[in-house]
Parts: sequence; structure tokens; C-alpha cells
Amino acid sequence: MHTKKECLQLIDSVLKVAEDPSSAYLLRTRIKRSLLSTSRLATYYAGVETPTLPRILDLPNEAPIQSRNIIRACNTLLTETRKLCQPSEALDTRWEKGWAVVVEELKGLQQQLLDCTFITDK
Repeated sequence: MHTKKECLQLIDSVLKVAEDPSSAYLLRTRIKRSLLSTSRLATYYAGVETPTLPRILDLPNEAPIQSRNIIRACNTLLTETRKLCQPSEALDTRWEKGWAVVVEELKGLQQQLLDCTFITDK
């Protein structure tokens, strides 16, 4: 399992590649890897089974609110990127606008991880 610091580094690597949306392949692979790692981290600290593949997750109400918020953000990003990451998706204006939305959501997830006090790197 990745640490909080490693998850933040993965997200940062996606954000760097996203500066050039023509790097579609790198975006597709890095976003999935960063969402899976972040989901695993949040579910681990919530005390529930960690996912083996990126997928929509639902945490119980008893899970820490910060874990639920991180998972909610991952779910949103997963849904948005699935629309954009189809192999036939053209690099057109719609695709670039869609990635702009994903970048903003990813920055929000990054901030949630930074603000999360109970997930540590120990």
C-alpha cells in the first residue's frame, strides 16, 4: 500500500502530465494508478477491505468523514475519467475541456489528502 506522501506524488505526476493534454496515454495510466492508490489508503484507514482495481466504492457511515470524502472524490474522478479514457476518444476540444474538469477535481482530492490529519506516513 502506498503512503500518503506517495499518493500525493502520484497525483502530482498526473497534474504535471495534464499540463499537456496531448499526453493522453500517460494521463490515462497515471490517473488510474493514483486513484487506486488513494482509494486503498483511504479504505485501509477506514478499516474496510481495500480495492484491487479502481472502482466505485461506498464506505459505511461509521468510517471517518475524511476517508468518506476522499473516496467520494475518487469516485467522482473515476466516473469522469472513464468517460474520457475510452480508447477511441479523440483529442478534440471536448476531451480537453473534460480533462480541465478532471484536473480541478484532482486538485481537490490532493487538498483533501493534504488536510487529512488521521492518515499518516508512519
